[in-house]
Amino acid sequence: MDLEQLKQRRDELIRDNEWMDGLIKEKEENYRKLK
Repeated sequence: MDLEQLKQRRDELIRDNEWMDGLIKEKEENYRKLK
């Protein structure tokens, strides 16, 4: 694996994490609205 591939992989993981964060925040907001 060269440096470029590692950078690309890291960017993909960061994007996935941001997506998951968004999903979790959305669920938390919906949960608060229900309470």
